Amino acid sequence: MKTTTSKLAFICLLSILPLFSFAQAVVQSENMTPDLLETLCKNQGIAVLEKHDSYLLVKTGGAYPISMYLDISSEKDYIMMNNSNDFVEGTDSIKAKNLVSDINSKTNFVKAGYIPEKSKIEFRYYFWIKDGFTEKSLFSALEMYRLTYIYAITLDSAGLIK
Repeated sequence: MKTTTSKLAFICLLSILPLFSFAQAVVQSENMTPDLLETLCKNQGIAVLEKHDSYLLVKTGGAYPISMYLDISSEKDYIMMNNSNDFVEGTDSIKAKNLVSDINSKTNFVKAGYIPEKSKIEFRYYFWIKDGFTEKSLFSALEMYRLTYIYAITLDSAGLIK
């Protein structure tokens, strides 16, 4: 009986062991710096165009690459992914607000905002890092941001966005 129990325990151990071999390390938020974020991006083949004290400007790859800012919050609670586009000169503010509203009603990952003083549309997403994150979760979020941003731009059937 003891041998059967030992064999069963050994088989159970062997069956769960592969689960641990693929686990990713958790990056703790207190370790997040622009230098670390730059390294993580470069390891994923994402071009770092600029690096500053609290943010990076990066360019994603893929069939439709985009440039975006990755801002690390001062409390290291989140990384804000964002970018903005100008509206075509003379764009009516009501049409701009309607487009932003339409984008926000059809996307649930990226939030669009209208900046009337600059005649711009801004896109942003907050990736929570406070309790740690994996590289895979960060780059999955970056890809989802890229795809959602591209989709949001296609909603501009009136050609208001430059």
